[in-house]
Amino acid sequence: MDKTNYGALYKAENGSEWNDLQFFIRRCLMQQNTSLPAKVLTVSGGGLAPVGFVSIEILVSQVTGNNETVSNPKISNVPYCRVQGGKNAVIIDPEPDDIGIAVFCQRDISSIKRSKKTSPPGSHRVFSMSDAIFVNTCLNGTPEQYFNLKTKTINYDTT
Repeated sequence: MDKTNYGALYKAENGSEWNDLQFFIRRCLMQQNTSLPAKVLTVSGGGLAPVGFVSIEILVSQVTGNNETVSNPKISNVPYCRVQGGKNAVIIDPEPDDIGIAVFCQRDISSIKRSKKTSPPGSHRVFSMSDAIFVNTCLNGTPEQYFNLKTKTINYDTT
């Protein structure tokens, strides 16, 4: 059996109703974005202010049926997470070139981003990259300023 992969269909997977159904289900699942690693391109807002927004680049490229790599579009106006409870926060805003995780909401969050309160979805889209939230950084280099609770170490620039 030839298992050469062409997108979501293997060459040997044609000709039966079962294989057609598997292909259809696989294609539907591939259209549901859940979470992907992303790199921060720009940051707006943040600091001693409400949480800001970032523009991000998804780091996992898409692959066509002909095995060609296609880059994802840049995603802008993406809210990012901060450790905050009420009026108390640890302000460590992302910076350009940080790598982190983008999660994609089940429904359109555009009206919530505008109003910051309970709202109906802005459209019928689901699991779209347009509804990303940048949740956390990972895969980054060694920090120069830090609080290490395990070793009881604090290192920060006072200038």
